[in-house]
Amino acid sequence: MRAVWILCALTALVLGQDAHAARAARFEGTISAISTASVPPTVTLTDGEEDVTLNVTPSTRIRAGNGRGSVADLRLDALARATYDSRTLNAISIHLERNDDEEAEARGVIVDADGSTGALSLDTDGDETADLNLTVDAQTSIKLGSATLAPDQIDALVGLQAEVEYNAGTQIAYKVHAEAELTTVTGTVSAIGEDTLTLDVNGTPLTLEVATGADIRLQGRRVGLPAVQVGDTARVSYLEGEEVDLALRVFVVGVRPKHVNGFLTATGEGTLLVTTRTGEVELVVDNATDLRLNGRATTVADLQVLLDANVQVRISASYFERAEGNFTTQVRANARGRGGRGRR
Repeated sequence: MRAVWILCALTALVLGQDAHAARAARFEGTISAISTASVPPTVTLTDGEEDVTLNVTPSTRIRAGNGRGSVADLRLDALARATYDSRTLNAISIHLERNDDEEAEARGVIVDADGSTGALSLDTDGDETADLNLTVDAQTSIKLGSATLAPDQIDALVGLQAEVEYNAGTQIAYKVHAEAELTTVTGTVSAIGEDTLTLDVNGTPLTLEVATGADIRLQGRRVGLPAVQVGDTARVSYLEGEEVDLALRVFVVGVRPKHVNGFLTATGEGTLLVTTRTGEVELVVDNATDLRLNGRATTVADLQVLLDANVQVRISASYFERAEGNFTTQVRANARGRGGRGRR
């Protein structure tokens, strides 16, 4: 009986009928866990008796107090109200309650930062000494220009002007946004590490640490660092630091995208298997992939639910064929809401 209900609900979804209200659930509690490393990110709420873990997708609406929020505003122990899809556990909306009396903002020069402890000190009155000491953690939104930095990369911000939003009671920063002039070079990629990139610039090696949220593109299309490979020609904009040079933008040129059209036959952890008339193509899907089902943001897990219900899913995708896999920039999935023979 449950299988019949799931199939009916899925059919209504893909046919564009308004099945939202029938499966929407609500939960209120405190945030007990946050995983921004998951794809998509997840947040766990508890009311003392029950826990619920929700997926935060690109279409999740987040509000912090009376304003628009983001994943960076999700904080442990914060009170939140969530509306979510009880079938997929995708959050539809999350409303965070904040104590306005504890909210504070400041602007100044970062005079000290320690990526190992999260300590951050600002000079807000121009006397070249620290007068505001804060802490950043895994939920702090740290940006240098348009690039996102990890907490252990805040050392690169020393000497820069920054705006911060923080909790005056705990001294924990919600947001740290800094600006800086960048140096731009063009060279050949000679080595790639987990978070580093080495360029050969006119015969001279230049090793850069890559910001966690760096803008990395192949022929103008957003990808992650694993999609870059040795031998690529890249134009890199980076911040020259005292201890490390930090790459914020990496544009690889001369690589052409490919396209595939077919039917989804299987999913894996961050992969989609598409069957075409000429064979199978495995696509790598990550946070940089624009993944949509019938025009709406979706997840690999959502597509697997459709396969489990024997719903036929047509795929049209753009990707770059690289040594480490077919890195996908865009996936357009279309499901017609009818069961059929298994295509696996």
